[in-house]
Amino acid sequence: MNTDSNMPTNSSGNSQTPPPETNSDERSNAMLAWLLGLFLGVFGPLIIYLLKKDESKFVVYHSMQSLYLNLVSIPLILITCGLWAIPLMIFEILWAIKANNGEWTPMPVVGDWAWPVEFSRPENSPSNQ
Repeated sequence: MNTDSNMPTNSSGNSQTPPPETNSDERSNAMLAWLLGLFLGVFGPLIIYLLKKDESKFVVYHSMQSLYLNLVSIPLILITCGLWAIPLMIFEILWAIKANNGEWTPMPVVGDWAWPVEFSRPENSPSNQ
């Protein structure tokens, strides 16, 4: 049995076909969406989304996740007097690494919101199990 985190498994534990391959430009742009979210908040991933929305589902997926995470984080940062900023930075860095590795890993809570209606989720993405 394959334990690779990029290889989804079905309910019986058998590995399935991996998600669609991504090229280095897609991985770099997806990572950039996460890292710009650290410094520009919602504007960083929004810029990447607007520039790349017609070119790559992978970039759209990661830029939308980063955008939604930053939108949800605004009230959390205000409520926690800024303490939420620390886990936010950790999440953004971890998912930037995942994006750079070509992983279609959904972020907890906001990951399911990141699929625009104009295209469907890859059949073998981890959330489709």
